[in-house]
Amino acid sequence: MTSEEVDQTLQRLAVAIERLTQMVAHADERQDVSDERLTALINSQEGYESRQERIEDGFRQIAAGHQTLIQLINIHKDRLDASDESQAHTDGRLDALLDMQIYFSEGLADLAVAQSESRIEAKERWARLDEKIAQLAEAQARADEQIRLLLDRNGATEPKREASKKVGKKIGPKK
Repeated sequence: MTSEEVDQTLQRLAVAIERLTQMVAHADERQDVSDERLTALINSQEGYESRQERIEDGFRQIAAGHQTLIQLINIHKDRLDASDESQAHTDGRLDALLDMQIYFSEGLADLAVAQSESRIEAKERWARLDEKIAQLAEAQARADEQIRLLLDRNGATEPKREASKKVGKKIGPKK
């Protein structure tokens, strides 16, 4: 090879090295961009994983809250059932009490009617008794008069005394 050929080969070699250096520099730049993108993707993935963990934790908390809510609903349902049973028992007792109150009121009304009738009968009896007393007083007065007449015929001279009771005075309850 001649020196010219060697020079040309060296020049080609220098150009090739230059190109290779540019290509390596360009590849390094691309590698840096790729590394940056890869780092950004890794960071983004870590962010997504962190968010995913928070979302899963939120779902776990929601599930736990849901279970607690179901337990509270069951407790409330049991209390309502017990309250319903108690209310039914109380309603039964109130119904019985109302029935007894009605029965008592009817009995009280019957008693009031009977008492009113009894008062009327008592007034009628007192009126009849007053009549009989008046008749008895009249009969007593006639008998006294007959006794006096008999004594006068027989010549008895006893002093006359006045009757101790007045005729026609009514005895009875105060009105």
